[in-house]
Amino acid sequence: MNVLLDHNPSTPSNPVAASFILNNNSHKFHRPTCFAVDRMTNPIPYQGTRESLISQGYTPCKLCNP
Repeated sequence: MNVLLDHNPSTPSNPVAASFILNNNSHKFHRPTCFAVDRMTNPIPYQGTRESLISQGYTPCKLCNP
């Protein structure tokens, strides 16, 4: 009996680190190119994974959808 597994080799098994901008007031994270970053009083640069930020309680910006 042959069983097919849903395996997509193009999907990385390890999340890739990227650059984000954090807003500590709203606990949202943004792409560096998001226009909402220009309105922040204290933008915090962050290098890491999206999953790491979500596990720390941050939510993705609804405008730039990082």
